[in-house]
Amino acid sequence: MSKKAIPPAALPAKIEKVQSEIHIALKQKYEALAAFTDGLPWSKRRYIERLKSNLQQHVLSAIEAGKTMIVLKEMVPHGEFEEIIQEVGFDERTARRYMKIALIFSGFDPETAQQLGVTKLYKMIAAPAQEIANMQEDGKFIGMGKDELIAISAKELEQRVKEAVAKTRLDLEHEKVKAEALFVEKQQLEKDKERLQQELVQAKLGAPPENPLPPWFNEYNRATESLLAFATKLVSDAPDLDDEMQARFAETAWQRIEHEMNHIRRMLLKTAVDPVAHAQATREKMAVLSRDPRFDFEKLDE
Repeated sequence: MSKKAIPPAALPAKIEKVQSEIHIALKQKYEALAAFTDGLPWSKRRYIERLKSNLQQHVLSAIEAGKTMIVLKEMVPHGEFEEIIQEVGFDERTARRYMKIALIFSGFDPETAQQLGVTKLYKMIAAPAQEIANMQEDGKFIGMGKDELIAISAKELEQRVKEAVAKTRLDLEHEKVKAEALFVEKQQLEKDKERLQQELVQAKLGAPPENPLPPWFNEYNRATESLLAFATKLVSDAPDLDDEMQARFAETAWQRIEHEMNHIRRMLLKTAVDPVAHAQATREKMAVLSRDPRFDFEKLDE
């Protein structure tokens, strides 16, 4: 079923009626938003300009609020700052953001800060410290100038900040690995330097003189020191030869010493001594002593 065509003469009246209905509907909707309006008639352009002004003022207010919170945090007793934040309707996360914005952007060009807006400033404070420093020094932020920074969307700015953070972390890891490698290399160079210095001294002075004393003479010194200590002990604590047990111990000790002294005398006087034969003779000597009834110490208590 086709719609009935409206006569051309009736079109202006029909259009006027529809426009009137639309106007009434918009007026009713606007009146319902009275709590958020300024009481003036609806004007799209006026509200666009008002939004821009609000956003610009919000940026400046955020920076000033951050400055105020920094002073409060430093001046009030510990724990009271959180109560103040809650009293004015802030949460701690937002307060930290405002303070960081104030720290970073308080000396920033107000006009540029207004053009960027709070959302972008929030994104920018997460950037590496070097990027913030670059922005303050030469106006470049992650390679972007002022115009590009203003034109870029907040979402794309956030992505670039994340990429810059990731790159900074990667660079730090590379620097750490490089530092560790340099430390190991330095240690090796120190060792090589010490070795080369020793080789240089040896080349200039010749090989260090060998110990003029033969190894056996060093052993002789230790042995004579032990004998001297033993002799000193005997002077202060001589065996009681009237005691049968001590007399037998003394005779055993002397025969063992005499046996070893005979061996030493033959060696020092260039008399050939077979070490195997010497060991065998020592065992036989001890076997003879062990069979001698005078040295059967187990029977002394009988």
